[in-house]
Amino acid sequence: MRVAHALAILAACLATQAKRPNILFILTDDQDWHMESVEHMQSLKSDIVNKGASFDRHFCTVALCCPSRATLCTGRAAHNHNVTKVSPPHGGYPKVVDRGINDDYLPIWMQEAGYNTYYSGKLWNFHNVNNYNSPYVKGYNSSDFLLDPYTYRYWDSKMTHNDEARVSYAGKYSTDAVADKAYALLDEALSHEEPWFLTVSPIAPHSNWVFDEKTNTSYLSMPQSAYRHEHLFNDYQIPRGKSFNSAIEGGASWWRQRLRALQAVDEMVHELVEKLADDGELDNTYSFYTTDNGYTSASTACNRVRNAATVCDTDIHVPLFVRGPGVAAGAQFDSVTTHTDIAPTLLRIANADKQLDGENFEAGIHFGLYPNNTYKGLRLAGDGFSVYYSVWCTGERELFDLRADPEQTLNLLSEAGAHAASRFAVSGRPISDVVPRLDALMMVLKDCKDRTCMRPWGGAAPRGRRRIAARGPGPPSTTRSTRVSRR
Repeated sequence: MRVAHALAILAACLATQAKRPNILFILTDDQDWHMESVEHMQSLKSDIVNKGASFDRHFCTVALCCPSRATLCTGRAAHNHNVTKVSPPHGGYPKVVDRGINDDYLPIWMQEAGYNTYYSGKLWNFHNVNNYNSPYVKGYNSSDFLLDPYTYRYWDSKMTHNDEARVSYAGKYSTDAVADKAYALLDEALSHEEPWFLTVSPIAPHSNWVFDEKTNTSYLSMPQSAYRHEHLFNDYQIPRGKSFNSAIEGGASWWRQRLRALQAVDEMVHELVEKLADDGELDNTYSFYTTDNGYTSASTACNRVRNAATVCDTDIHVPLFVRGPGVAAGAQFDSVTTHTDIAPTLLRIANADKQLDGENFEAGIHFGLYPNNTYKGLRLAGDGFSVYYSVWCTGERELFDLRADPEQTLNLLSEAGAHAASRFAVSGRPISDVVPRLDALMMVLKDCKDRTCMRPWGGAAPRGRRRIAARGPGPPSTTRSTRVSRR
């Protein structure tokens, strides 16, 4: 079933509803898809996944949290919103403010569409105890934001409620604090007649940030779980693929802690769904579940790379599940969707329209910007093919056939990949035809905007040059990632 069909169902449902639907948007931090963490979240599976739709080829367009979140709430690729790092001057809350995003982004658009808006949890990196009021975050009727440098401290968080003075929640597990705030915000939302948009963003399963105030040093440690979950997954073993780096020790305990940290999230999901059911609003609410970006650990590493922000599929291929009116239980969509599409889709549900870089979950062409590196990349998927292509500033190139080599172990453009390359084809075209076509797409996507981002084929072969376009493979669904050095 294609995603366009789902959109048609949603549109038909919206047209017949007396009351516009509510939206619950749950956003975790650094949650994986390939390592199957969702399989260990029983409430998520029973309450949302099994009762709704799974988007099996959903990608974040930037494998780094602050740029990814900027894309989520603007519907813009990173080269258009220009939040390209976690920290200032190229990222973080100060950059968000500088770029005008705080004055013109999703929650404000939702309010303009007649929705009450609420938020609990992590919003931006470097949104901290000193700058949370300069300026205040705009666009929310009520909010509870985690504040740096306490955001990633599982047992020592600080939050601000409705722009009030920051409050310490030291000794209370962070996800539980975020959940309690979310429950209160949901009660507030349900007390009004207007439809509502509630985002809940716990930090799990992100690493824990240890900060030594005496020495003014900090480092990341494994995620922390609530005490009630410490006994879980003692026998769990990480799935091992071809790129598993078995030489690194300690990976199993790290990954168990990620699963344990997600259990409080799982409990929160169930409680939110139960509250909606008890209030009679569950069937009139779209519940989204996703994460800002994926994750590669040292022990599960794609080509021995640690953490997010890499070229690996583990870092950009992320979970997305949606339950709501008109969404068939157990539906699975294989069309490519990306985080750039989230804002347009939420606006469509709210019966609002805005021209952005993404689409309403229709198969299209999307991309994103990766910071602090020196390559450009394309991720393409379509009927019969799934590939990743990158060109590095050193002149090196990579082409991976993700159908035959899902863990990206054989570069078809290397000497070792020559034999496999001779058998590789996209839409019947050999690799010698495919690579120039990919280069053309790369040039169009590097500075595209609006519809060109979704339909770059017209840019690669404008009117009058259709013959050139016909030489390559037909237009597949694609998502693009670009990394550039920032010196």
